[in-house]
Amino acid sequence: MSARELPRSFGAYEIVRRIAGGGAAEVFLARARSVAGFEKHVALKMVPARMAGDPEATRRLIDEARLTSRLRHRNIVQVIDLGEVEGRHYIAMEYVDGLDLGKLLERLKPLHALPSPKVASFITRELCEGLEHAHRATDADDKPLRIVHRDVSPSNILLSYDGEVKLADFGLARSADRPSSTQAGVIKGKYPYLSPEQVRGHAVDARSDVFAAAAVLYELAVGQPPFPDAPLPLLLERISRGLIVDPATVRPELPETFLAMLHRGLHPDPAQRYQSARDFGEALSAFIFTEGPPPEQELVRLIELVAETRQHQMSPLAANLPTQLSDEVTRIEPFANIRARFVSGIRATAPSPASAPAEAPPAALSAFFDEPPPEIPESAVPEPEPVSVPVSDPVAPQVVRATPSYAAPVRYAPLTAPPPKPSQRRHWLAFGLGALALLAAILWQLRGR
Repeated sequence: MSARELPRSFGAYEIVRRIAGGGAAEVFLARARSVAGFEKHVALKMVPARMAGDPEATRRLIDEARLTSRLRHRNIVQVIDLGEVEGRHYIAMEYVDGLDLGKLLERLKPLHALPSPKVASFITRELCEGLEHAHRATDADDKPLRIVHRDVSPSNILLSYDGEVKLADFGLARSADRPSSTQAGVIKGKYPYLSPEQVRGHAVDARSDVFAAAAVLYELAVGQPPFPDAPLPLLLERISRGLIVDPATVRPELPETFLAMLHRGLHPDPAQRYQSARDFGEALSAFIFTEGPPPEQELVRLIELVAETRQHQMSPLAANLPTQLSDEVTRIEPFANIRARFVSGIRATAPSPASAPAEAPPAALSAFFDEPPPEIPESAVPEPEPVSVPVSDPVAPQVVRATPSYAAPVRYAPLTAPPPKPSQRRHWLAFGLGALALLAAILWQLRGR
């Protein structure tokens, strides 16, 4: 939906602009007005107009509102209202004045800068506190809801200009009172942040969100997700086997304690990971305080470095303003679809029988396919040399593979913006003022004689 198609009025709200949109929902910035000049900005999440008549899409939105309304925590975006206007349901949510973590990383890339390990740990620690609240939430009868977010990723982590960190988008969350949210044979979430058990189609619990939080921490520290980009079946295989790129090869200056937290959080075996978001958060807190004072203000200055403008001063349908949420699409895809694409790709690239004999693929591929994939050449599933990564933490070292693809030199982001380069106009102005001062001095000397 373009800006020209946006309704100026939507029930009790005035639409300001479109923030983001994916396959299942759109998010708009809106203004609520009331008596005596009262005004408040909110974020409206709604089913896209083309899907307004889809009962399944509407049900998911309503379920998300009901679930999130039970979560009241400073690190979770709050739900204000659930409503309907002309048959189109919406959720009115707390508006976070800032940008999402994915957008922050995107804007730091041209500067070849990354958050310091302390700032990266602070962001992830705040994320873990929100996750822990969701994991421990109960219903009105004090029964555990057993919520699992299942879509923790940079685009769903919002950063305010005041240094707040808030988790958003529980649209794919699984809970005890949402049995229909889990379907057999379906992958839900953004692929680079899926846990191995999600990829294999196993039951997930809070440790799956811990893995995703560790993947976010890895990207903050290294500048890329822990699993390199690859054709989808190969990417899923790497995730299921825990074949991460060794962070020490990309950022050798990272502290050993920090590397140990990454490896434990990204362990492919849930029993070897941090067993709760609280455990992970406590480890992060210990690391933060060994590095110096809490970094809230450092985070604020980092955000201000890449922010184009504060968003609360906006006119309706304002253009060219920074987005709060990314357009990254969360995937909900059956295994069968992935397998079909994999098979067709292999058939298109496989050599003729006369050129090379085909061998069976690794058994790990059959872990997330309904049936074993067809025979493929060994070259279709590359096996890079293993690299042993010793760590000082009691956690056993992992074996990680692949060569890092992010080889560009990086530095920690400066805490303040670099001084602007003087323009030619400023040069001429300084020259003119200097000439006038020199002339005044000469005249003063002549007058004294």
